[in-house]
Amino acid sequence: MAGCMHRVGCGRGPIVLLMLFAGVAGSFRLTTAGPADDFRATRKGLVRQIQGRDEQACLAALEELRRFPVADAARLAVAAVERHQSRAVHEAAVETLCALAQQAEPARCLRQALAKKLAGRQPSRALLPIFLALGSSGPEAAAQLREVLAEVYRPVTPAAARLLAVIDALGERADALAVAAAATAAGSRPFDEDFAFRRAVVQALLCIRQKEALDALLELLPRLQGEVRGAAIEYLAQVTGQPVTNSEAEWRTWWQTHREPFVFPPAGGAAAALVAGPRAADSYYYNLPIYARRVVFVIDTSTSMRGDRLLAAQRELINTLQSLTDHVSFTVVAFDSAPRAWQPTLVAASPPAKTAACQFVARQQASGATASFDALELAFSFDAEAIYFLTDGAPSAGKISQPDRIVEAVTQQNRLRRITINAIGIGVGPEGGSCEVFLRTLAEQNFGRFRRVDE
Repeated sequence: MAGCMHRVGCGRGPIVLLMLFAGVAGSFRLTTAGPADDFRATRKGLVRQIQGRDEQACLAALEELRRFPVADAARLAVAAVERHQSRAVHEAAVETLCALAQQAEPARCLRQALAKKLAGRQPSRALLPIFLALGSSGPEAAAQLREVLAEVYRPVTPAAARLLAVIDALGERADALAVAAAATAAGSRPFDEDFAFRRAVVQALLCIRQKEALDALLELLPRLQGEVRGAAIEYLAQVTGQPVTNSEAEWRTWWQTHREPFVFPPAGGAAAALVAGPRAADSYYYNLPIYARRVVFVIDTSTSMRGDRLLAAQRELINTLQSLTDHVSFTVVAFDSAPRAWQPTLVAASPPAKTAACQFVARQQASGATASFDALELAFSFDAEAIYFLTDGAPSAGKISQPDRIVEAVTQQNRLRRITINAIGIGVGPEGGSCEVFLRTLAEQNFGRFRRVDE
């Protein structure tokens, strides 16, 4: 018995050690259970809450999802946006996605979701929340967004249309998240390479009445040129009451001094008259500044332009062409019953090119009807930033001759190009008349201005 007891006693040490080790191991498994394990334990209940009709249950689930920085949590938050139309759910989903996107795994998941939804056949309500989350949740998430933009964005494609619509929505949202997302988009390759994308991002910042938006705009100003730069500096002048100047150094110095006390002018009030500084633009056409680096001038040569009206228009255009600097590329489209271009592509404004263009303008004779749409359609075929469209009357020929339908068609075509269309009406009849309304609406819906020229 003693021997037996002794043998049992000898085995106690290893048994105790094994028991202790098993306890520690169990404890280790409990303490190292990661977010994925915790999420799996609650996933079914969260799915039921998000897929159900109860908005409060969905909101509670979205709040709970913020605890789990895993890809499936991001997918469920995206699903909540797709499932529910409630603004409260969408805002809660944005908050959840912003929290999740700060972690690498959910950020990669959102990148994949964004690329898939941009390439899909149907538009998605989740595009804006995903864009906001990636664009405002730190450097890693921002890098994911920029990579998607570089991979997916191709001009004048369905994916481009969806991305431009999302960027427009940033301007409508007009909050700190929108500013951050726009600034992130400005660091992407499409911003540097594509005019429409660049204009959309800058235009979104122009719509956000926050000092942070002006911070971002001034940060971008050295990278802007042409028509987008002109829009930015005119906006700065509009909201600050300062003269229009093309110098980012002057704007930066002014902002450093005035940022703290600065207050935006009342929204919806009458726009202050712009005061042009000495370097606002290099050239002007009928007192409209020419900021664009790529320009198409469209001049009406129909029968109604005969006589002094056409001579005056030719003289004004020739003076403008002669003033163009060598960093501008341009062409001229003359039209009556049909349009005709001086050159099939934009040409650098060298002295010989300007001389040849002026000769083309001087040779034009007044005849035929007024095919306004056809002229604008030809102008769109050039890779332009701005079109200056001059006419003296209502459309009377061409593929589309009804003014309201022309505005609709041109604006639709311009949705993915974002070209400025300035309209000059020379002798267009009484103020508020149908021709003036046509030209003013055409300009206002396409980033431009209407200039009335009375005889």
